[in-house]
Amino acid sequence: MAHRKLVLVAATFGLVLQSAAASVMFENCGTSTVGKVSNIDISGCDTHSTCKLIRGSNASLAISFQTSGGAKQLQSVVHGVIHGLPVPFNFPYPDACSYGGLSCPIETNTPLVYTAALPILKTYPRISVKIQWELKDEDDNDIFCVRIPSVLH
Repeated sequence: MAHRKLVLVAATFGLVLQSAAASVMFENCGTSTVGKVSNIDISGCDTHSTCKLIRGSNASLAISFQTSGGAKQLQSVVHGVIHGLPVPFNFPYPDACSYGGLSCPIETNTPLVYTAALPILKTYPRISVKIQWELKDEDDNDIFCVRIPSVLH
């Protein structure tokens, strides 16, 4: 019952996010991924080359993708890339199957939308950063890896 409520909340979150966000620029950061990202929406961002993220808020994102292979489990791995150096981000909800609006296992060649809320803590410095978001399968292989140019305000 709790899982059904969580799925309903995630689906509603995705619909609200789609109406309040714009597609942002991103770059792929892997060559061996089995997923293809088609679109990324982030609340508060527009289509400019750099996404402005406000410290002390949550950035809600939706990543639309399709895979050329299935997966039983999915984990989110997030880094902030500062001057080329990936700094691990302690993302509080790494289980993408339970908290990302995805029903696992995922099937091959099915359009999917992963959703998440990224806390932008007030203690973070005002800095330019590329947010690197990876979705990994049960064997630690990337489903996708994207970098989103951002600046923390």
